[in-house]
Amino acid sequence: MAKPDLVSVYVTASGQLYKDDGESSLSLAFKTVPLATTDLTASGIGVPIGGVYVDTDTGALSVRRT
Repeated sequence: MAKPDLVSVYVTASGQLYKDDGESSLSLAFKTVPLATTDLTASGIGVPIGGVYVDTDTGALSVRRT
């Protein structure tokens, strides 16, 4: 069985996630990822514990822990 290639993922200032397509360009990694400032606000918009959201303060991909 072939192993999947690992690719870098980048977050734009607007919260869009793009992945390196291996051909010196980026393609959309996910259609939508919720935007939130904290785990509490992520909870309020329906992100489950263990779910992923983009932290609008830092632009980082975050996992809801509480």
